Amino acid sequence: MKSFARFVLDSSFYEIAKINYARYVEIQEEISALDSEDPMDLQYEKHKLKQEQNRCGLITICFSAMCVEAFIYDYAARNTSDTYVKKYLDKLDALAKWVVIPKLVTGKDFPTDSHAFSLLKILITTRNRFVHFKSSDVPGDEEALVEALRKDKEETPKVVRDCFMAVEKLFIELRELDVINQHEGWYVFTRWDE
Repeated sequence: MKSFARFVLDSSFYEIAKINYARYVEIQEEISALDSEDPMDLQYEKHKLKQEQNRCGLITICFSAMCVEAFIYDYAARNTSDTYVKKYLDKLDALAKWVVIPKLVTGKDFPTDSHAFSLLKILITTRNRFVHFKSSDVPGDEEALVEALRKDKEETPKVVRDCFMAVEKLFIELRELDVINQHEGWYVFTRWDE
């Protein structure tokens, strides 16, 4: 009989991502509150908060990716075998694993046109950008620099949120595909989009 007791880290990775995402959101609110006060007196405080927020965002992104990758490996191993996964599935990229493994286990296609799959693409692309970071020159002219900073300020919170939400949305999709394993490995999700 196959044992379902396994050493796993996906739930720990999720908890780390969740804690850091909550702090990321909290810091955004603290920075917004400081924006209404005298900007000259608070520049250092805002800078410290922004540095902490950036760290929380990076941790959220990396640990969200680690969570979905660790989970899909374990999901495959629980439903096939570690030997099979290592031999045939482990070398697939993360996107391919989320397409191939649910199909192998359930016989149903993972919806690659779904919001969840779009978020997975954002998560993997963003994680790869940070894990394989390439330095670049700061724009030389003031206008380009101001535009780059404005774009970063607008886009970064959405990207961090999307990366964190990828975990929940992927599991919701998988839960709909796999009615037999619905209660294995699922997390209690905090509703960030309410």
